[in-house]
Amino acid sequence: MNEHGVQYCNHRGIKFSRSREFKKNDNCFVEQKNASVARRFKGYARFDTDRAWKVMQELDATVSLFVNFFLPSQKLISKTRQGSKVRKHYDRPQTPLQRVLSSPWVSEETKNTLRQQALTLNPASLARKINRLRSELMKLPTPLAPTVAKKRAVDGAGLRQAGLPSPNPAWPQPLEIAADFHTAHSPDETRESLS
Repeated sequence: MNEHGVQYCNHRGIKFSRSREFKKNDNCFVEQKNASVARRFKGYARFDTDRAWKVMQELDATVSLFVNFFLPSQKLISKTRQGSKVRKHYDRPQTPLQRVLSSPWVSEETKNTLRQQALTLNPASLARKINRLRSELMKLPTPLAPTVAKKRAVDGAGLRQAGLPSPNPAWPQPLEIAADFHTAHSPDETRESLS
């Protein structure tokens, strides 16, 4: 959590804590949603430009509507051990909207607002907008280090020969990053051990 997030929470009277009391392993659920939502729609590339930031903001807003109104998910209800096997029991799949509408802790006014908003949304047009924004994001240039820029053409050509899709030339790929490891130090250089 950065300073801006803390100030935002303090200004709005939101109590911030890293996890629920006596539930120290809550962070894995946040990380799971980062993988299933953020990384699924945006990938792992780094975006540094103002244009990319604007596209990502629009993409986040559209993905949020799509995921919260139309994508069902299951929640784990219980786990039971039967010998060496663990059997998991899930509830029936529901969208986050359905979960909010069935919750007794949400006011009827909020539920009615969400119902009205759901009537104005079209999942097909949201999906088309997400695809358009993702392709626009993937086409945006990103500044590169000179060593990575030199190797980009070689790695892209090798992928094309292997029948794999060529990476966006503006982004370093994992193989390009790993290729720079051998130049991190010379073989005759002595380094202090960390252990």
